[in-house]
Amino acid sequence: MIWTLAVRNVMRNRRRSVITVLSIAVGLAALTFLWGFIDGMNRQMINNTTRYFAADAQVHLKGYHDDPSLDRAIEAGARVLETVRADPSVAAATVRLETTVLASRADRSRGILAFGVDPAQEARVTDLFKAVVDGRGFSGADDAGVLIGEGMAEALALRAGDDLVLVGRAYDGSVASARVPVRGVFRTKIDDLDGYVAVMPMAAMRDFLAAPAAVTAVAVRLRDRGELGAAVQSLSARVGSGHEVVGWPVLLPMVAVSIRFHEVMGFVVLTIFFVMVAASVANPVLMAVLERTREFGIMLALGTSQSILFRLVVVEAALRGAAGLLLGNAVGLGATAAFGRTGIDLGA
Repeated sequence: MIWTLAVRNVMRNRRRSVITVLSIAVGLAALTFLWGFIDGMNRQMINNTTRYFAADAQVHLKGYHDDPSLDRAIEAGARVLETVRADPSVAAATVRLETTVLASRADRSRGILAFGVDPAQEARVTDLFKAVVDGRGFSGADDAGVLIGEGMAEALALRAGDDLVLVGRAYDGSVASARVPVRGVFRTKIDDLDGYVAVMPMAAMRDFLAAPAAVTAVAVRLRDRGELGAAVQSLSARVGSGHEVVGWPVLLPMVAVSIRFHEVMGFVVLTIFFVMVAASVANPVLMAVLERTREFGIMLALGTSQSILFRLVVVEAALRGAAGLLLGNAVGLGATAAFGRTGIDLGA
């Protein structure tokens, strides 16, 4: 009887019911889209900062992340690489050889990080070669030269085709020096990369550092970045206690802090928005009750108990709420999915 009466009461004043349902639907759709937008923005920020060079995770010798030096290089780099690639959570992996060097041209110089990479495997893990704006990237292991960031090119007055002098410490402790041509200039719009990173083919870097087999890191791209925690644990178990597996939040701490800040601010905005939507929904529901004071009085006079009357009002609100939830989810999830496929151009 209560459900029958509730349906009749909802359909009796269709205008008020439609207003209530639309209030719930519009509010829920807006909340869903806003939540998706904030989450998508955070995911895009992570992707933009990891896809160029940092990767989703890296494997080092124990202690290398806190004190990066050639003394903590992995001598059995090929074995560790195969172990990492055997993990089912890994989509691609590649080795790197990193060191600090002094880069100079004429009377200009700058301390930078130089990386040796396997061009073919690096292209499967990161998109650095796609960011080349002057010259060209590496296409094979026999390529020569060096890729530098746009900021470094401006600081040292370099462009593709110019020569760059690199001086550093070799793997055996001797002085390493070389004059290499600038093969290309990349632009990632990440200051640390554009201003202080140079990339060479692994063969050239091994020759420069006199390190025939050592590597300093294994960069990893995961099949699902959302499962980073489980992947780090799995990789740590595979490579052993003598190595460390570092995820992107540790590799890029400022990005992790920014993501957390956006999440907190997004939660605050969603909470405020939720309160506003709840208030707009509560108003027609409250009016629907107050306008029926005479009707409720007659029902009580005829012997209807207060509990039945209360349940009737709750069921009516539940029917309107269910309709609003269905419509709001359909609109909100549909709009979010549509924009998830096409994206939102924020270039302006």
